[in-house]
Amino acid sequence: MKYRAPRHYRRSHVDRRRACVDDPHVGLYVGARSWSRISLTRRAAPAASVTRELVLLAIFLTGASSAVRAGDPLGLYVGAGIGRSEVRNNLDFIGFSTLHASDKTTGWKLMAGIRPISIIGVEAEFLDYGSANTTWSSPATQTQGGFSGAATSHPKAAALFAVGYLPIPLPYLDLFAKAGAAELRTDIRASGQATCPISLPLPPCFVIFVPPYSNSGSSTRFAFGAGAQVKLVNVALRAEYERISASVGDLDMLSLDLTLRF
Repeated sequence: MKYRAPRHYRRSHVDRRRACVDDPHVGLYVGARSWSRISLTRRAAPAASVTRELVLLAIFLTGASSAVRAGDPLGLYVGAGIGRSEVRNNLDFIGFSTLHASDKTTGWKLMAGIRPISIIGVEAEFLDYGSANTTWSSPATQTQGGFSGAATSHPKAAALFAVGYLPIPLPYLDLFAKAGAAELRTDIRASGQATCPISLPLPPCFVIFVPPYSNSGSSTRFAFGAGAQVKLVNVALRAEYERISASVGDLDMLSLDLTLRF
């Protein structure tokens, strides 16, 4: 048996529906509500997509800012390095021509610098080339005497460089060259001995001990270098070659350095 609503209820329900149709204001209201529900239903679907896009954009911006910070070359930095140095000594013994000697040893350095713009910087360094010990000998001939000797030196320098950076489109890599002046401190001690020509008999010819050679002091010299560095956030690893030209002997250093940027 079907249930039938009372007649007055059915009539009032029909009347309300007619009122909604007949009354334009009510019709618009009902239409607006219906359109709002439809619109909300339709817009709810892409909400998750929009959220996902915003998250991806935030991740991209974060990565981009990290890359910019890693490639940002500006700021103050300090560093230290160690490497292979070559020390050359030009020795002027009394009564003999200039003798040239060289030795390779381990050197180290400290540095501090500033890079106010991307292609130009200024750098100060202290370089210790290590203690070098050199020996040499020149055998006697029929007409000329021989000579042998040994020298010890430990050069140090304080240098100031202007640094130029090559503008390349790689934020993590720098290629640079630098030039400046160095206050070189040298301290050389040497001794030697000479022998007579082979043609002369030993008596009365004998071994002659040459007066010791000594040269210590400081002088301002031209210095230059070049290198490359790889940057990672605020740390950089660089390899570079530096040279100081000096009358007592040029000084070279090939080093591996680590710098920290503030």
